[in-house]
Amino acid sequence: MNPIPPMKRTITISIPEPCHEQWERMESRCGGNYCKQCQKTVMDFTALTDQELLDKLSDSPENICGRFDSSQVNRIITEKSKSRRPLLPAFAMSSFLSLVFPDVLKAQQVDTTINASKPSYDTSCVPFEFYGVVLDAVEKIPIPGVTIKCKGTNLGTASSSEGKFHFHIPEGYQRRKLEFEFGGIGYGQQNILLDAQTGSGPQQIMLQRSATNLSELQVVASGFKKVTTMMGYVVCVRKFSWWHRFVDHFKKCRYHRR
Repeated sequence: MNPIPPMKRTITISIPEPCHEQWERMESRCGGNYCKQCQKTVMDFTALTDQELLDKLSDSPENICGRFDSSQVNRIITEKSKSRRPLLPAFAMSSFLSLVFPDVLKAQQVDTTINASKPSYDTSCVPFEFYGVVLDAVEKIPIPGVTIKCKGTNLGTASSSEGKFHFHIPEGYQRRKLEFEFGGIGYGQQNILLDAQTGSGPQQIMLQRSATNLSELQVVASGFKKVTTMMGYVVCVRKFSWWHRFVDHFKKCRYHRR
């Protein structure tokens, strides 16, 4: 009697009430991102194959909150049947080769053993979060409004009034070495390379003051205003028109006559 083949697993992924919270704005957690609207940890299934989806979802006792690709939902996902080849012809062929070509078979076995060695993977993974405080390198005080950019990406933020910053590293960038640029008015630019050796704890970024002056001339209603930026401070110099100088001279003469 032929054995009864096992039934194939079948699932259909449906999302009755989609969540409108953006994935990039969710807080990174172990195993996914935390959605404050749903109060759950959302797992990312977009890169999984059908077989991997079956393995993760078919035995789940309850509903799972996850992120899916549009091609993965509202369709039947069926387990692929594993093809089984008869073992007798293969065993007979291996016995024949061992008798006729013993050296060839031995060489093939050695090659197979070498190829079966574990491949070396790059296990370096940047932390899920990059946060800390930006301080003045001399006075050790927080620096607000420092522009922070991640080179090669569209990630960017600025330090708060207390000099603090917080970056959530998206999943697509977690296995890259990211370089962050720190720069503020009156301070020199500093680059920080974030990798596995940087650590996932809070960071203290020290910025050195720059003596570079940035001047800009602006036209205002009463004349001209020259704004000069030096060492993080703004100095305003206003040049009066001839009418204002005449009125000011008239007021001084009237004051001395008293």
